[in-house]
Amino acid sequence: MARKLLNDHRLIDDLEHYLDIAIPLGGQNFNGIIALNRLLTSYDPHIIDTTETITPSDSPLTGAGAEVNLIADGSHTPVFSGMTKSVASSDWDTTLGRVHKTIFYYDGTIVYYSHTYLD
Repeated sequence: MARKLLNDHRLIDDLEHYLDIAIPLGGQNFNGIIALNRLLTSYDPHIIDTTETITPSDSPLTGAGAEVNLIADGSHTPVFSGMTKSVASSDWDTTLGRVHKTIFYYDGTIVYYSHTYLD
């Protein structure tokens, strides 16, 4: 059985997909591109101090997620491009210092994002 698994590239690819998505990655520097290639990518907190566009990475993996605490500077609102706001999400609040715990998730078809206020 193991020999057959090693000779079947599709099964190997599926196994590699599982191994890639199964390993969470924390403490990442936020640059506006949300990596959706692991079970969880956790970013360092980030202050929204310009009109920043936030986009998902190319080729997201089904079931992948990410999280970041986005902090409002009192005037700017980020643009979430290539993703859909979850129905349960709070709206962006520009109040100075407002912390938005923002979660991203790819279900295989749509990248969703959702905000929850932490302060």
